[in-house]
Amino acid sequence: MDAQQAAEKADRLLTLANVYRMRGNTAEAARTCQEALAADPDNAVAHELMGDLQAAQGQLDSAMAHYRQAFTLDPRPGTEEKIALLALRIDQEKRLGPGAGGSGLPTASRKHLNPSLACLLSMLFPGLGQFYNGEYRKGLPLVVIWLVLLYNLYYLMGALFGPLLGMDDRAAIPGFAWVIGLVQVGVMVYSLVDASLSAVAINRGETPGKKSGWEI
Repeated sequence: MDAQQAAEKADRLLTLANVYRMRGNTAEAARTCQEALAADPDNAVAHELMGDLQAAQGQLDSAMAHYRQAFTLDPRPGTEEKIALLALRIDQEKRLGPGAGGSGLPTASRKHLNPSLACLLSMLFPGLGQFYNGEYRKGLPLVVIWLVLLYNLYYLMGALFGPLLGMDDRAAIPGFAWVIGLVQVGVMVYSLVDASLSAVAINRGETPGKKSGWEI
């Protein structure tokens, strides 16, 4: 297997490892990531992902080794930040005991969020997915906006589907109702996408909306 084939195999395995991780299967994600490293030992993305996974499992020294190797291969600012945060966490746990490190990196005891559930909750009612993620300041405005615009949704649904259900036909739908309807669609789509991506980011120990250095 030449270098290009090895790199392509590693990329495929890393994609699979990320899928396992988002589903909460950290052990399988780590195993798949290890296969990627076996195929391409100098893959910085694989080393950083392995560092994330081992940090989540509490294997801090091994995680640090992978972070440093990733930074040596590809000196990203995001990786350097993870090294600093993990060093702080290791120091805090040495002084205060396991679980005391509040570095922002994933820990074994941290609640794992389900991105699919966050998306489903936002589908049921925009803002609920954000509440599930613990992002109350983001979720509350979405809930309020949806409540304010909810009557318009019922109005449109009744006007569009009422005749099909044998209900009395209604007058033509005014243009502003369609505009409000488009706003509602935008709110719904934003809530769905944001809830899912934020859950993934929180599981990685990142601040939602901040791109990770190992994303592929």
